[in-house]
Amino acid sequence: MAAIGSGILIVSLVLLKAVNPHYSVPTPAMEQSVHVGDVVMASRLAYGLRIPFTTYRLPATSPVQRGDVVVFHFPAGDTVLVGREDRTYYDLVREAAYTGQELEGSVATRSISDRTIYMKRCVAIAGDKVELKDGLLYINDQQEKEPVNAMLSWSVTFVHEVHEDVAESLQQYHAEIVDAQNANTLLIRMTRADAARCRGAEGVKAVVPFSYPAGAQMMPVANIFPNNFKYYHWNTDNMGPIQVPRKGDILTINDSTQAQYSRIIGVYEGNKLETRDGKIYINGQEATQYTCKMNYYWVMGDNRHNSADSRFWGFVPEDHLEAKASHILWSWDSRSHRLRTDRTWTPVR
Repeated sequence: MAAIGSGILIVSLVLLKAVNPHYSVPTPAMEQSVHVGDVVMASRLAYGLRIPFTTYRLPATSPVQRGDVVVFHFPAGDTVLVGREDRTYYDLVREAAYTGQELEGSVATRSISDRTIYMKRCVAIAGDKVELKDGLLYINDQQEKEPVNAMLSWSVTFVHEVHEDVAESLQQYHAEIVDAQNANTLLIRMTRADAARCRGAEGVKAVVPFSYPAGAQMMPVANIFPNNFKYYHWNTDNMGPIQVPRKGDILTINDSTQAQYSRIIGVYEGNKLETRDGKIYINGQEATQYTCKMNYYWVMGDNRHNSADSRFWGFVPEDHLEAKASHILWSWDSRSHRLRTDRTWTPVR
């Protein structure tokens, strides 16, 4: 009986992990909502449990909603340069072209399940219109409410010239110092609530939001979605409008829109996409339209200026979705070498 009981326990634990896996958070892209060192439990049932060794999923118990913290396989991770897996192959190709350097090394392809796992916030679902204006997010022409703990960028000007001890004084605001803008001003990432507290601190002259001006080039410019500076002079704070495709949508394909939809057509939905003599061909047939076979999503990190997300590589296909983040199991602070007990079994918001 003991052996049977142990077997049942082992099977139950295996099934629990299969349905509710947990993920360690290695990067600050979701600070302060999810911390580096958090171990997050997620639900695969929410978006439809994938049946092993097939392309099929069980029906979703909770379809993707705006505001969900989603776990997914990195869409742009289909191709990698061996030894440089920390960067997308496409970024490396564009940067090599920009600098005139040769790209060396062997190239490998990865299936969806072998790609790096990412965790971001879904800010727009299939059918939504996305636009960023001066760092503010608009969905379907309405300004979207920020996550409570979103890390934003601020120019903080001090009464006196900035000294080394300023960094220590800013720790109480959970601030990330990015750069010195001049002798009295630092570019800092912190939440809106912490910025309000910092604004009233002794020695602080001003705290104002920072964003890249519309049309300002970010280096290299080709790394901002849709990676075509001929038609799209966008940056991480000013971009769009962008329509997030949904299953059944008929996309108009031309020289300018092809940049937005090329990966959907040629990579995610498995068609042969070509341009010859100024004309676009899909599976050998000249085309000006394409009907989507899947739903897509737009994701962003809550640490808005320290996140590689849809602003750089575009849409997340529905078949790349893995799970919905639900709770923080536990959290480890590597700097203080201690558990963050206040985060144990807290919901991901």
